[in-house]
Amino acid sequence: VYERSGNYESVTTRWSVVTINSSFLTSTKSITTINDDELTYNIRNASFPDDTTSLRPIHAKYSEQRFGGCIIRSDQYWNEYVSEELGDSLFILVADSVEGDEGSFSGIVAWLSIRSRGGENRYQLREFGADTEHITTSLALSMLLKFAFHAEQKKKNPTSAVEEVGDAVEESLELVLPSPILEEVQEEKGSNKKEEEKIKFIDWDAGIESDNDVGWMYRPIVHRGSMSNDEKEENVEDKKYCNDDVNISLKEWTNKKGVEHLIWPTDSF
Repeated sequence: VYERSGNYESVTTRWSVVTINSSFLTSTKSITTINDDELTYNIRNASFPDDTTSLRPIHAKYSEQRFGGCIIRSDQYWNEYVSEELGDSLFILVADSVEGDEGSFSGIVAWLSIRSRGGENRYQLREFGADTEHITTSLALSMLLKFAFHAEQKKKNPTSAVEEVGDAVEESLELVLPSPILEEVQEEKGSNKKEEEKIKFIDWDAGIESDNDVGWMYRPIVHRGSMSNDEKEENVEDKKYCNDDVNISLKEWTNKKGVEHLIWPTDSF
């Protein structure tokens, strides 16, 4: 109806469903402090506005510059909307003395929030970001997911200690996450044995299910036929994708640019 009456077009967001390895969740190893290659990582709840100056630029690089449709977040948006929307479900991964291209580094390297979705045993990656100059997506997910899943189980069984909660995790636990993020994990999985060890939180033998979202609708964002020549020069970065009498929709733009569409569920008003 929207396409016929309002000149809207639907844009597909690719999502995938994976099964979480039960042995990963039932491990009794401490999950608040993690030692990896002699480096220490700590997990804590987000603190606003203190964390905003670190989160905003990482999100801009990891999501805003990669995905079509992604919400551009200001400091105010982080402090007033994201903080309220995610509350105590937003977990921060902080690294101590991580070696990077510019020497040692200490600070926020990733964050994550999950939510129950489509059944008691299925969760969705609601929010995620990583500073890939200092940590891989795989390592960040493996650390934060364990903590987040245990927190969810803690909500269901508040009398249990965090280390004991894993015993009650269902074996059929599933995670819905953006396909480009999963593909990034798969690429890291195949890079070397060391990375493959870090990605055992996914039961690869269980397969991957597609769960695409086709609900986002957009109208054309550029109408060159109504622009002056000066406006065309100023507003259209890549003219080979536009003709004077053609409306360029976000769907066409993402297809021709090879850009994936993604709006994090955090931003689904």
